Amino acid sequence: LGSGVVLGPVNSTTSDNALTVDLNSTYLYIARSGTSTGLAVYKIGFSSGLPTLAQVGTTYSAGSDPYSVVMNAAGTDVYVANRLDSNISGYSVASGGVLTALSSSPYTSGPNVIALAVDKSGSYLLAAAYDSGSSGSSNLTMYSFSSGGLVSSKTAAPGSGPVAIATTHP
Repeated sequence: LGSGVVLGPVNSTTSDNALTVDLNSTYLYIARSGTSTGLAVYKIGFSSGLPTLAQVGTTYSAGSDPYSVVMNAAGTDVYVANRLDSNISGYSVASGGVLTALSSSPYTSGPNVIALAVDKSGSYLLAAAYDSGSSGSSNLTMYSFSSGGLVSSKTAAPGSGPVAIATTHP
């Protein structure tokens, strides 16, 4: 967002793991773990031609070790991968960037879910998980969007080793 812009207050016991910006570049969402764990929301503004950030409320509660964050194609819901809980938290976005947890959230995912992406059509959310324990297994779960949340539709186990997701923009 330019030089001189500080997301603070962030300290050495906080990790900003992933971020996404809404469709209108109005709000920034950060998956944050550590002392200030959860989903942080910032309103993006400009002052004297420089970008500014103002936190919306407090950091929203998520699961353990929020690791990735995405927004659905409509810009109405935001999802956070909770790595240590092996699930995904979902929130609806209201005016002013205020979030409300979706009633069906959290959604079960693979062990140590580490990456989220929405496909080019905006119809599916993909979640990559990697179990760094003795099994070293990985999986990819595909969810479809339904009113008020996600529906798991398919899980594939591509094998062992870390997984990543690559998508293209529409």
